[in-house]
Amino acid sequence: MQVTRIDRGHGTTTPEGVIASAIGLGTRVSDVLGIVSGDGFARFRAVPVSGKDSFYDALRGVAMIGVGAPSHQGADGDLGMLETTLHEGTHHLIRRQTGWPGLPAGGQPGIVGEGLAQVIAGATMALLGPDERTRTRGWAALDPRGQFATIGRKRLPLSLSMQELHTRGPLLNDGGGVHVHGGIVQNAHYHLARASSLDTMLRITGEAMRGELRRSTGLRHWATSTLSAAERLYGVGSTEATQVRDAWSAVQLQLAG
Repeated sequence: MQVTRIDRGHGTTTPEGVIASAIGLGTRVSDVLGIVSGDGFARFRAVPVSGKDSFYDALRGVAMIGVGAPSHQGADGDLGMLETTLHEGTHHLIRRQTGWPGLPAGGQPGIVGEGLAQVIAGATMALLGPDERTRTRGWAALDPRGQFATIGRKRLPLSLSMQELHTRGPLLNDGGGVHVHGGIVQNAHYHLARASSLDTMLRITGEAMRGELRRSTGLRHWATSTLSAAERLYGVGSTEATQVRDAWSAVQLQLAG
């Protein structure tokens, strides 16, 4: 099955070409994150499969990209597949940082993992996309406002704050709501990218991933890790550290200090 367009720099319309483009962008963003290529996207593998579902198989270390997904069809199907491949590739990157099999699929660590996967996918396209079309799609992918997760037969809007996490509670058929509540992580990182820059947000994210991401990492632990990372990179009390605090405050998670 083919998509209609792809990253123009690669001049191909095949799903394999989209995947190759995504891995190329992912390898470049590994440098921005400060993660050596061997632990980043350079060893990531993805294959197109029939059907609508995409997922990362931690046991095999390979992602299955469902070419039949509605977001992978039509005029912007290439961008949808590019985003999905980068999203699944981030799960691979996280696994390389935390050890096999990566973050748990459920609970707060799963929320952090899904949120980070979308953050890095969107930011990669927005920062490194070869044209305005790709970069615009990247910003839209990073911003959780107006985004939905399909759980069973329902389309549920993403959570944007800790209040929504507590109000909506866990979703039993989504590992506690990892795809819905992951919007909280997205929202904080989106605020940080807008307040600083995509490059700064990714550097802080990479520093936190390398130094403090664990299989038990929950939302508060991750928020604190990003603040510690900003302080290591830019200094305690720096503008960047303040921007991190403000970003988490925007999603109603207050950091001490």
